[in-house]
Amino acid sequence: MVSMAGKIFTDKSKKRTYIARLFAAAIVCYGIYAAIKRNYFEYLFMLNQFAFFDTNEPVIFFIADYMAIMGIFVCIGHYTGRSMIKSS
Repeated sequence: MVSMAGKIFTDKSKKRTYIARLFAAAIVCYGIYAAIKRNYFEYLFMLNQFAFFDTNEPVIFFIADYMAIMGIFVCIGHYTGRSMIKSS
């Protein structure tokens, strides 16, 4: 996705880089908030065996929260991969 975005935006300005990093940081911050709000880590580490979902909540909020949680792991993977390439 980063490569695709790089092809769309052809200018190589520092401003674009900082905006993209700020956007990623905002997604990660909201993802951390959503993970805490939904007790995601209890399900991840199998501390809670049952998943209870609020059926009165709009689906778009549910999807947005889990997409933001996924964004945490995407950013972790991206920056881990970059650091591994730089260190070799």
